[in-house]
Amino acid sequence: MGNGKPIIQRVGDFLDEKRSKLDTFYDRNRWFNKVNPTLEPGKFVSPGDIRMAYPYKIIKSLKEALIKLNKIFDNTILKEENLLYAPEIKFYSFKYKTNKFLETSIKNIYVAGDGAGKSRGIVGAAISGMLVAEGMTDDE
Repeated sequence: MGNGKPIIQRVGDFLDEKRSKLDTFYDRNRWFNKVNPTLEPGKFVSPGDIRMAYPYKIIKSLKEALIKLNKIFDNTILKEENLLYAPEIKFYSFKYKTNKFLETSIKNIYVAGDGAGKSRGIVGAAISGMLVAEGMTDDE
């Protein structure tokens, strides 16, 4: 969806359930020129719709979190010109090597959970977390 790049979307577009587009990204009429992206759209990130990249439950939770944060941070989060960055991560890989505690070849870097690509489900993700915890506390 992001052509190998993270997706960037304006909060206003996210709340309106619309895709952010490169040609309207700096639209002065919508005050989009007030917030400059850290990563240049089109070059480092792809404008788009993160709702298409994530399951409904995650999008729903994200909206709820933004609403709660907006209350905490004095109505500064849900400004339509603000930005959301969302990596599209979908992989299952057994190509990288780990030890029995899921530590990679880089010392103290562990891979656990469903996003690590080794568990393929919530039960496996939970078990992988237990393995990593055991490895981190092991006094080898």
